[in-house]
Amino acid sequence: MKWSGKAALEFCNAPAATFWAALCHCEDDGVANDAARALIAAWSRETESHRLVLTEEEVSRDSAMLFDALEARALLGGRTLIQVRLTNEKLARTLGEAVALGDKRPAGPDNRLVVISRGLKKSSKLRKAFEDAARAASLQLFTDDSRDIAELVGAELNAANIEIEPAALQLFTSALPGHRQLARSELEKLKLYARGLERALSVDDVRALGIADVDQRVTGLVNAAFGGDGGEALRELEHLETAGTNTITILRALQREAERMLGAHAAGSGNVGMKLRPPVFAQQWPAFQARLRKWPVAALLRLLERIHDSEQSARLSGPVGSPVLRTLVNDMVRLAGRR
Repeated sequence: MKWSGKAALEFCNAPAATFWAALCHCEDDGVANDAARALIAAWSRETESHRLVLTEEEVSRDSAMLFDALEARALLGGRTLIQVRLTNEKLARTLGEAVALGDKRPAGPDNRLVVISRGLKKSSKLRKAFEDAARAASLQLFTDDSRDIAELVGAELNAANIEIEPAALQLFTSALPGHRQLARSELEKLKLYARGLERALSVDDVRALGIADVDQRVTGLVNAAFGGDGGEALRELEHLETAGTNTITILRALQREAERMLGAHAAGSGNVGMKLRPPVFAQQWPAFQARLRKWPVAALLRLLERIHDSEQSARLSGPVGSPVLRTLVNDMVRLAGRR
């Protein structure tokens, strides 16, 4: 069966009693990881449990390992929670067979299975196997928007008994990347900074961490790349690489701007800046409109595909200073300069 968005998150926190397996998938693997952790925690509360992590390579080499683990009884009693993390769909057939076998049993296997994957298309055989099953869940999660990030930060700071001024919270969350794991990394820096502070975090504290400065650099790079200013784009990129800014943070910023420009095209003629998210204020509109003229809808759609492919490559090449990003920025500058 299938759940998506908030319904999928609710399932993770309180899974239906008859379900024994779940597939957590999202374009942002950090979101999928958090959902899987919540589901494992919920199943652990039901009865004494033991966690078993099987790698993709192990199951690929010996699929019997997975089937044996699903049926094996723990020596000390309780249930085994099996986790498999995927980087591709080579195990779709094996996992599909496991789900089908589990569905044939009235109560399913004794143990539980959680599969974690990046976002899967509707045509995915793995996704379809879980969606078609009676007692296995396909949980489609979505990437964080600004509201999700703000809620995450607020909840984490409250749990740690850390106070933060509203303006400081706004500055901090607006500077965070839209990638869950990267956002958590910056949040941990803030929590560490707040230890022993004995007062609410201020705007100056957030600026002292340098996160807002990085955000301004990223914005400068985005505007220069879409505007065709090669010199400025490369200067900002070099600053960001020197600061150790994660490549995916920059790619996500380029993606958000491309999506905002598509929204501007869809909104029609005139100054539609305040209708966009985030809004384009009056003083920003002339420069934004100039960039918009350089990027028709078809070009933006192609760019979004390119950004998606670049992110997949960046995950393999390393978190910082990816040559894929530099190539993408150079190509954007060249395309914008022609128009």
